[in-house]
Amino acid sequence: MADKKCYGWRGKDGGGGQALFLACATNPQWTVNPQYGTSYFFPSDNGINLASRDYGSTADSITLLNGQTEIDAWLNGRSFGGSCSSCLDVFTTYCQGSKQAKVTVSNQEHIFKNTPIKISCKGTTLKIEDNSGGARNVEVPNCNSFKVSCNDDCPEGFCKCHSDSYPGYCCNDCSSTSASLQNISNQLKRLKNGR
Repeated sequence: MADKKCYGWRGKDGGGGQALFLACATNPQWTVNPQYGTSYFFPSDNGINLASRDYGSTADSITLLNGQTEIDAWLNGRSFGGSCSSCLDVFTTYCQGSKQAKVTVSNQEHIFKNTPIKISCKGTTLKIEDNSGGARNVEVPNCNSFKVSCNDDCPEGFCKCHSDSYPGYCCNDCSSTSASLQNISNQLKRLKNGR
């Protein structure tokens, strides 16, 4: 079976306005929407409707879009329906104007000196690209299991502590550290009170 790719369907709605739709497909087509007779169509893949049941536009064009830059240019700031996130790597930029970026996954740190970095996550693979074009794939439990920090800081929710090993500091979970300190404080109070 062929891999799905990102396509953009362009047509006009009943009022003559632009109708743009993005979706992943192997065999992109326009298919007549019987709800509107033979005048309006919906975007489809192998004849299967990809839009809502009431979608309808003229069948003007279908364009293969190979990346976020092409998508942005094709959309040109206009509103659209659908998404290509399931078949296209959509990158988010981090640490613009910073000296370094650190990506933390399961207590393992990945440091990048060429910022900004761009990150895309699909399934259990995190794709990280730095400003020099270097790329790294990192396995993650899920797409919510990584943290990014910029410069020489710890990710949000972590406290920076001195360390004798590289890079000279470590990051501890603030809530865990706070709970441990509270526990020690409670034990000292009990000892002081003779319990």
